[in-house]
Amino acid sequence: GHFGDTDDYETDAKSENKKDVTLDTYLASASTGSTVFFGHKNWDLVINVMKGIQMAVGRCSAEAMRPISVFDFGVKEKYTLIAGQKMHKNTRGHTSKDIDLDSRSCRFVDYAPFVFNKLREHFGIRNEDYVHSIGPGNMISNLMLGSLSSLSEQGSDGKSGSFFYITSDGLYMVKTLSREEHKQLRAILPQYFHHITSAGKSRRNPNRPAQPDTLLTWILGVHVIRLSKHSKIGADKIYLVVMNNILNTDLDLQVKYDLKGSWTGRKRSAAERQQAKVTLKDVDFTELQQKIRIGPQRKKQLMASIKRDCEFLENLQLIDYSLLLGIHRHSQKGTSVLTMPSISSLSSSSSLEAEKDSNGYAASLPIFRQQHGGMRSEDGKETYVMGIIDFLTIYSNRKKAERVLKTIQYFDNRGISVQPPKKYAQRFMDFLDKQIE
Repeated sequence: GHFGDTDDYETDAKSENKKDVTLDTYLASASTGSTVFFGHKNWDLVINVMKGIQMAVGRCSAEAMRPISVFDFGVKEKYTLIAGQKMHKNTRGHTSKDIDLDSRSCRFVDYAPFVFNKLREHFGIRNEDYVHSIGPGNMISNLMLGSLSSLSEQGSDGKSGSFFYITSDGLYMVKTLSREEHKQLRAILPQYFHHITSAGKSRRNPNRPAQPDTLLTWILGVHVIRLSKHSKIGADKIYLVVMNNILNTDLDLQVKYDLKGSWTGRKRSAAERQQAKVTLKDVDFTELQQKIRIGPQRKKQLMASIKRDCEFLENLQLIDYSLLLGIHRHSQKGTSVLTMPSISSLSSSSSLEAEKDSNGYAASLPIFRQQHGGMRSEDGKETYVMGIIDFLTIYSNRKKAERVLKTIQYFDNRGISVQPPKKYAQRFMDFLDKQIE
């Protein structure tokens, strides 16, 4: 591992802007739902991501079971990936310059591998399963790779040039970050690790790995790909994060919402509301009179989890996060229309099983993941699948300036999404408190 080396951030601003443009055009071609196949220009990138992750996880799981130390957060493992060859760790004896670095090679950097190994263990994810889900073996045999879609379609305000794919079993998502988000994520990693590992867990079944009681996206790996100078992409570095897919469920989610608790500009047009793929927002939620109807007992437990997560984000001065909510409407007979069941889905346990197996699997899940990865409504008509996403924006000077500008523009500073962390968290919780009953 390399400690405290900062070579990642030494870039010339001018050249960076130029590179961003080429990366944008490169990724823009990946329209929603398009499939990556051999020869597609994103194919090599996807395969390199998988090869890197596979190798990194393999090396890490070989480490002895030791406790985590403060140094683990600063470790970087570097690999050189060459198309058509086995990957190898870059060793002192053979520098990467000995290898003919043509356009088919790139460098893969794995950040804090031991930390993420421990986090995955904490989430009950076995390394073999993780590598199988993400790894090239599964993907190539499944030539119909996960869809490569533009973020805006998935309930995220697609930052320019973002690219991501969901693994073919629906469990994980690999997504690009901006350089700022990447730095932010590395800066908060120790606190995130502590927050996740100190979250309450169900202790009812010692034989099942219990999932931590948090709605925050699970962050499972942080990587950077550095492309060679001759690469076709023209981007120097691609920052990646591997997360769980919050809306992974065997139910078909007819409606999706991205809720922040703000109202200015948080509405879709009537035409957009009719489109199945469009993620709706706060004003749509209230105007369509949607609620999360789970009854007072479960509401109390859910709000306690949300409050714990919000206080954590507030302490780190983070804002702009949302609750991503998927809703499945059950057909009248009370039976649900199932889509293809997700393979070995960690979270799918039907409500019947949940009742039968009350001290088994469902009991090892937090309350908001007990039925099909979500919560069934009191009247049994709806199932809600949810999680808190996009929490890597720090309330910086730039955000303060944006707030002033938007206030002038809309004459209403409470409704715009940019707020100081304490106000943002409070407004987010107040909104959800009103909508959950």
